[in-house]
Amino acid sequence: VWLGGTKGVTIDGGNLTFSTAGKGVHLGVTTPTAANLLDDYEEGTFTGTFIGASSAPSTAVTATGVYTKIGNFVNASVYFGNENTTGISGAIQVTGMPFVNSGYITVGTYLSRYMHSSGGAASTAYLAAGGGTVQMIYGRDTNTWAATPSRVSTAGYFVLNMGYSTA
Repeated sequence: VWLGGTKGVTIDGGNLTFSTAGKGVHLGVTTPTAANLLDDYEEGTFTGTFIGASSAPSTAVTATGVYTKIGNFVNASVYFGNENTTGISGAIQVTGMPFVNSGYITVGTYLSRYMHSSGGAASTAYLAAGGGTVQMIYGRDTNTWAATPSRVSTAGYFVLNMGYSTA
């Protein structure tokens, strides 16, 4: 279907739905190009699990996170509130991200209260190339990074936000 004129298309009600899967919309161009094709949009939830690299808490610490995926870019957030991390040891990690990282090293942000034992300048969340487990790291000095050690807490809080690519 081709619609001529200069007024565009207006839909007064309902949604624009394609009759077959795998279709998209070319945005901002008059000649279709792969770079301008929006063919994937998704919103959903995932279960994040807060663990230590050496041992997990005695009772699993999980939370429902949310994500939005547009094309191959994912933004995911998860909040762990008032958690008991008795039994945890080793570096802080969060597993269960909704998609595997595409191969680019990615950093995100985190906020922690009572759930880490040290840190320093440039604390960040790190998602390795090809990985699905987020590691918390900090700048130890001007030349090195270190894993952020976990801390046992009976009422800890942790928020993670990651933006990364899937392909």
